[in-house]
Amino acid sequence: MKKHLLLTFIVLASACLCTSFTVKSSNRKKPVTGVYVFGFSGSFTDSTVYFTPIQYLDGISLTKKTKFLPGAPEYSYQLKDYLETQRGEHNRVCAIFADETKVKAEKRFVNLRKRYANQKNMKLIFLTEEDFQYTKIHEETPTVE
Repeated sequence: MKKHLLLTFIVLASACLCTSFTVKSSNRKKPVTGVYVFGFSGSFTDSTVYFTPIQYLDGISLTKKTKFLPGAPEYSYQLKDYLETQRGEHNRVCAIFADETKVKAEKRFVNLRKRYANQKNMKLIFLTEEDFQYTKIHEETPTVE
């Protein structure tokens, strides 16, 4: 009798554990399939700063551990190349900011904009989507030879 009661208890306990793991795993967030990005460009020799609009890049995820945008230097270079070729602005430092939600990206954008708007000698230029848009960088898969 005691063996049956102990066996029943073990079966019920294991069923509860399995159910709790199943419920917990079904509540996981789906992986993010896109990010919101905006760019910033400044110079040490010029008081003009450029901001790109917040744009959505589909099919890109931030790294899990560091929340870093894969290919960030290439995206920064897109803005730098645009400013050099289309605007004649050389020797600029460009950065890209990425977040998984639009709200977080807007908050970061507003904070950065306020930082430079509060300085009297700074000239802020806001690019439009017609002026500049990021293009998705395709990750190359290594080929096996």
